[in-house]
Amino acid sequence: MMKPRCHRCTLFLLVGSLALVACGDDGAAAGPDAAGELVDAGAEEVVVDASAKQDASPVEASTIAPAPVDPNIDHAAPFFDPNRLLEVRITLADSDWELIRSQERSLFDIFGGDDCQADPFGSPFTFVPADVSVDGVEVPNAGVRKKGFFGSLSYDKPSLKIDFGEYVPGQTLEGMRRMTLNNNKQDESHLNQCLGYAFFRDAGVPAPRCNFARVLVNNVDLGVYTHVESVKKPFLRQHFDDDGGNLYEGTLSDFRSGWQGTFEQKTNQVSDPSRADLQAVIDAAVAPGDAVAALEAVVDVERFISFWAVESLVGHGDGYSANTNNFYVYADPTDGRFVFMPWGADQLFDNGEDRTGEALPAAVTQGMVANVLYSDAAGRARYLERMESLLDEFRAADRLDEIARMRALIEPHIPPAQRAGFADGVANLEAFIVAREQQVRTQLSAGLPPEAATLRDSMCFQARGRVEATFDTVWNSLDNPAVNPTDFSATFTPTGVDFPYAPNPLGLMTALAGIDQNADSPDFEAVILLVMQQLDGSSLLLVVQIAPANLGPGMFALDFNITRGLIVQQQGDQEGTLLGLLGEGTLTLDQAATTDGAPVVGSLSATVYDPGFLVGG
Repeated sequence: MMKPRCHRCTLFLLVGSLALVACGDDGAAAGPDAAGELVDAGAEEVVVDASAKQDASPVEASTIAPAPVDPNIDHAAPFFDPNRLLEVRITLADSDWELIRSQERSLFDIFGGDDCQADPFGSPFTFVPADVSVDGVEVPNAGVRKKGFFGSLSYDKPSLKIDFGEYVPGQTLEGMRRMTLNNNKQDESHLNQCLGYAFFRDAGVPAPRCNFARVLVNNVDLGVYTHVESVKKPFLRQHFDDDGGNLYEGTLSDFRSGWQGTFEQKTNQVSDPSRADLQAVIDAAVAPGDAVAALEAVVDVERFISFWAVESLVGHGDGYSANTNNFYVYADPTDGRFVFMPWGADQLFDNGEDRTGEALPAAVTQGMVANVLYSDAAGRARYLERMESLLDEFRAADRLDEIARMRALIEPHIPPAQRAGFADGVANLEAFIVAREQQVRTQLSAGLPPEAATLRDSMCFQARGRVEATFDTVWNSLDNPAVNPTDFSATFTPTGVDFPYAPNPLGLMTALAGIDQNADSPDFEAVILLVMQQLDGSSLLLVVQIAPANLGPGMFALDFNITRGLIVQQQGDQEGTLLGLLGEGTLTLDQAATTDGAPVVGSLSATVYDPGFLVGG
């Protein structure tokens, strides 16, 4: 019986990039959310304030009389007071809360199939009616839904969107239409978003305001959320002279041929659905001759350089420049050029790692616009000049004071189980702020790479075949493979393509199960490892990961939410190579328990997908 010698030091490094590529916002929003722009444009609104509280159930229609709201007034400002910790109470039917919590999207819903970039990534989330109270101001019959792209999704503490006018046309909270409440699942400090957006605003880049909220649902305290300003018409009016332009959200989107479909149009969907402005940027980026000059005509390059430099400075490894993710672009009607704006800024200040696990350089260039500018000597010089000015304005002491202020505000409300992680997260954030200015100056002094990054291939996973496997092992055989003879059998079925990692029929097979101490998440600490030794000396590993609490008899979807499946090839003690992802299938456990020697018996059936860009350039 054999055991791979190095599986713990390689497998979770390989899947770590999944957290980076799958953590934006929602992708395509539900239809009513888009239609709501009519209200933002200045239609009659229902204003709910402290003098107009109503007692209503979540399903009762509101009887509040309409009142006009001046679109030129910044109604949201009081709700983003940085010294204010909002208390948000949500009351809804238990069945609706269970629906919200349970709605998920599979990794393969997003990336599965050759045409995954043909349209915006769809949203599986639906609004439900709820009564909402914000610091005692009650709004009956508001709409509440889950939000998140992939990595931030949670059953226990879901991120939430509130639309006060979802069921009562024009209804607002004292003039504010929406609230976005992020769960900080990927930010133990809870501070990244508010601190990060401040960096952008200080550099002259339009960015959301944010503060914090304590959220209670049906009187259950869910802890501290980050309250982030929604990027809608009211936001545009704060930053632009004209709010009538086309606004797009970019989620794993870029200005490249075949990628246009992933942009979600947020305004003017009916009046201007052509997306000709997006195509103009795509054409400019590959224009013969001076592509930078061509970009200048369709992108506010000066403002983009500030956006790009801040993304690099704060280590936004999941932003546009590093991962073509988490951003908005707005076609400013005053000159027709796009302005870039940040979004999804929860994974910042983390020693700057990009999607490949390498340290972020002082200039990240995975996004097409950044790539073109960096490839031009004059464009690169403009970028370096802007980065130098940002470093001169870094103000580390002021940033540390702001971290201390925010920490004092929210720390008493962090649940006890999260306080150790919170303290570690804040310490890591402070360490980044202390070190980052000198890190970047050192990189600039040494000289940046002479060429931009190689742009990655299509985001889509291609199906390569099916795998069917059965296994019979015992718990804790992962650490003690001699405790019990184990058995494993598998078949692979190619689907019209070369299948280079079909198992050698003469290979030795074994099955192991136990806790992996180096798992990247407690949700995936329990591992069932199916090992196939091949004639060339390598090992083929089928890896199934699940939370220990879920390890029991039952059927589980291989969707990367509850259960993850991988195929890895390993040669001796060398780092393993990710060969495939297991999806659109199931793990069936006939017997399973997390006690020493307990039988772990079952099967898996799944489609094997090429991991594509996760291991590509």
